[in-house]
Amino acid sequence: MPKDTKFNKAWLQRTDDEGNQVCQWLKQGTTDTTFQCVLCKTGDRECANQGWSAIYQHMKTKNHVEKIKALKNNLKFVTQSPKSQPLSTNDILETSSLRLDDVRKSPMLNFDQQITKAETLWALNVARRGFSYNSCDSIGDIFRSMFPDSKIAEQFNMQSKKISYVISHGIGPYFHRDLIKQLKRCEKFVLCIDEQTNVQNKKQLDLLVKFWTYAEGLVVTRYYKSILLGHAQANVLQDAIINCFKTDGIDLKRLLMLGRDNPSVNISLENLIDQEMKKMGGGLLLLDSCNLHLVHNGFKTGDCTCLLVTTSLFITISFALGISSANWHVENICTEIYSWFNQSPARKEDLIDIIDEFDNLVEKTLLYFTITRWILLGKVIERVLCERARKQLNLLTQQEREAFFNDVRKIYHGIAQYFKLNLPLKHQFLRDIQILHHSLKDVQNADQIIRVARAVPHLLTDREIAHLHDEWLTYSIETIDEKWIIKSAGKDSNGNDDITYQRIDFYWNNVLSITTTDGRPKYPTLSKLVKNILIISHGNADVERGFSINENIIVPNRSLLSEVSINGLRTTYDAVKCAGGDFVPIDKELLKAVQNSYSFYRNELTLAKEAAERIEKERKEQENINEMYKQVLKQEEDLLVKQKDLQRQQQEANLIISDASAPSILIDGGNNRSKIIGDELFKVTEDLINIQKKRKDAFAKQQQQKKQRIVVDLTSNQS
Repeated sequence: MPKDTKFNKAWLQRTDDEGNQVCQWLKQGTTDTTFQCVLCKTGDRECANQGWSAIYQHMKTKNHVEKIKALKNNLKFVTQSPKSQPLSTNDILETSSLRLDDVRKSPMLNFDQQITKAETLWALNVARRGFSYNSCDSIGDIFRSMFPDSKIAEQFNMQSKKISYVISHGIGPYFHRDLIKQLKRCEKFVLCIDEQTNVQNKKQLDLLVKFWTYAEGLVVTRYYKSILLGHAQANVLQDAIINCFKTDGIDLKRLLMLGRDNPSVNISLENLIDQEMKKMGGGLLLLDSCNLHLVHNGFKTGDCTCLLVTTSLFITISFALGISSANWHVENICTEIYSWFNQSPARKEDLIDIIDEFDNLVEKTLLYFTITRWILLGKVIERVLCERARKQLNLLTQQEREAFFNDVRKIYHGIAQYFKLNLPLKHQFLRDIQILHHSLKDVQNADQIIRVARAVPHLLTDREIAHLHDEWLTYSIETIDEKWIIKSAGKDSNGNDDITYQRIDFYWNNVLSITTTDGRPKYPTLSKLVKNILIISHGNADVERGFSINENIIVPNRSLLSEVSINGLRTTYDAVKCAGGDFVPIDKELLKAVQNSYSFYRNELTLAKEAAERIEKERKEQENINEMYKQVLKQEEDLLVKQKDLQRQQQEANLIISDASAPSILIDGGNNRSKIIGDELFKVTEDLINIQKKRKDAFAKQQQQKKQRIVVDLTSNQS
């Protein structure tokens, strides 16, 4: 049960496991029962329940350990955004500021490392803001002009070629390796996928992973990898994904589910991966596709069943023009109106002037309607009709009003019918996991938590499920701190309650951090289950937001970016964005990765050159084999013709010999002729056998070369 332990100032005299004074970063919070970590900028954290153990647990988090390390090495890279979301990694590129925090007066880096640090900062900035590589060609000269007294600026060297391999072969792989380490600590993770055709006219398959991060105690969604494809059938996508996991050493059995939208190819892909996992003794949690797409399609169905409410209103207003409602489609109306004003500066200016004359509070821009985002159509129509259109309802006749509201009823009926048929409203698992809400903390829900545990494939053993029942009963009578549920509470401008709730993973992280009197976790089995339930994908929005990032990275004038460069840019952007206003330590491992990036880049060029030479050599060998093959076929064809001719001559000679009425001299000549033809025929047949053997050997050699090429390609892909 929670206690009322107050912050003890004597704790400030203690040291951590490395012998460092905790007073360097620890201070009392705003209340007697809270503490703050100055280094991690945590804000108030409760110690009322665990006392010093709460501080010690924070001291052991990966994030805190990295900051202590950075404190010693004087290496802190700070990313600041106006509105930072630490866990949202796929937002559109936005303006942010980068600064370097010096936390010690005496630097621990030598001069070369300080130069590398400066170049690393600029590379992170390039990936963050989507700068082109060519824009870096003269950046060194600009810095030297701006800071003529700086020795670091004097040695700063970052050209387009260098920034390319630093990101693709240094920084990107470094952050990718760090992500893989975090993934390998989790029992399960979720893979979210989607693809788009980029400006390179290639299908870009983006892979994101959703997992519980132990460093922050929250659920995060991180960019994993992009794969460029031509054909994108289900078996091609399956091979690409499984090969990525094998390359990074990730066990496929730890994949919990596949977050996807609803095209048939994704359904087939999910079935193929599930079948592959079952061969390995695993299996996917199957929860259908992204429900957000179904909601959009539901509103589309309502619109197709009958024109939208506001469209009917718009048509009613337009009766004076003799417009028939049977031929109107609301999406076409909005698109045409937008294009009419957007494509003409003169008409756009006239629109603004007219709006100013009527009401200066009306929005002066029209919104563009995206055909797949039907929920947002209401905002588009609102801009078109404005509030004044509602007053036109008073001008309708009774018959027109009845027809209008009859259309409204049909719209809602169509939407509801679509939702009833397509949404997983009766899915037992989705209904059961609602008990994770703090308001459903009840003894009577013990059966539901057991059903949830059994529904997740290969997560808990039967013994753990038995323990889970007891842990849930204990949790149901646990006293929960209100701060774990409510983030802030107040009144709005109208005097109504304005309550902001904490994220559900924040709530459960605090609950699952409760320990027993001897310091052991109080809910070990419940912790294992809940952390892997909260990562379940509930939509494909994260992946689709990444498409906006792709559009900023792969612009038309960067259509030659390689797959390695795209992955390096996206991985670096994701890593910096994930920090979102917090510290991203530039440790010596990162500096080493930047310094070694050129050697990796050079090795790749060497391998590519060797591969090109090998391909050219194989091409020439293939040409020689083909030429020899043609010659052998020609020789075989000539020998077959000659063999056929000799067989004909031999038959004629045999006819002469078998003719009893023929003179003896002709018979003797026929015998001699038959013997000569037989010897020549034997020689031709022997030559023909040798030629056919030579042709078979050439064909076998050709097949062997193909097999060797396949083995080499597989080896290079795995490396």
